[in-house]
Amino acid sequence: MRDHRWGRIAAGVVLAAGCLACGDSEKPRKKSALDDDEPAAPMSSEERARSRQEDATKLCAKLQAAGAKEAMEPHAFEIDEEFYADGGAEEKNTCAKLLVVLQRDAPATYWKLAECARNEDKARSCASDVKYNDEGYKKSIETLKEETKRDKIEKLAQITLLKTTPVVFKVRSYGDERTVTLDLPANLNEGSDSLPAFIQWKETSDAKKGPSLSVRDRYSMPTLEDALRSASSDKVIKQEKTDQGYVLATETSYSLEVSVVQKLPPSDYSQPAMECEARFADSRAIAAKDKIIPWLEKLCTMKISK
Repeated sequence: MRDHRWGRIAAGVVLAAGCLACGDSEKPRKKSALDDDEPAAPMSSEERARSRQEDATKLCAKLQAAGAKEAMEPHAFEIDEEFYADGGAEEKNTCAKLLVVLQRDAPATYWKLAECARNEDKARSCASDVKYNDEGYKKSIETLKEETKRDKIEKLAQITLLKTTPVVFKVRSYGDERTVTLDLPANLNEGSDSLPAFIQWKETSDAKKGPSLSVRDRYSMPTLEDALRSASSDKVIKQEKTDQGYVLATETSYSLEVSVVQKLPPSDYSQPAMECEARFADSRAIAAKDKIIPWLEKLCTMKISK
């Protein structure tokens, strides 16, 4: 009897343990941060760019503290082809700009520089070795150079968004007094109210470079064919005859030029005309000619009245 009683007790213990195990299996397992099957929350491109910028700024500070920042940081002229043409203003953020590119395109090189920052005794020589011998660094410099050029072209193209206001010029053209109205940005408002006029671009913080404009009357109206012969060495971007004259846009190796000619009422001796020429001498303007050419033509659109 005693053995049977203990047998029943043992069976009950086993059954209870089994039930407890069953209960545990039905409970959801607590998630762990180390689980490989837990996907990271997706990041937007803006968040990713911000994260890279923050990490780059922090690593630049660590390299600076370790005395290695100057050893790895590119000079502005290394990443900007227009550095000297723009007056040689030193870019103060080349370290962070390069590290952002390295994170994206050459992460192994990025982590080499992070290790340099940790090794304070040899940080400078370590960073210098990366700059002059690491292929990832060299390729990223070329990438940064292209991105800097593209960014400057895009920034220059924003000149076409400048607000314009009507500017009125007076001219006595072969016996008749007339007014010529042009819609111009403040950078091309020289304060003069008479023609002929040659207007130089006035530099401002939001538009350092821009076109020059010349407006004058012509005793005898030139033809589009004459203008094309004069521009025979240039690349013709646009040639168009209009009801009142013509529009000619050309490209040289260093500038964009637009000429708008509009005829005036004939005199007893000739067919006079008014001519506006816009010239933008900048290689980046040439790269953005799809936006710049229509804008130059718009600047030279003349409203002529007595």
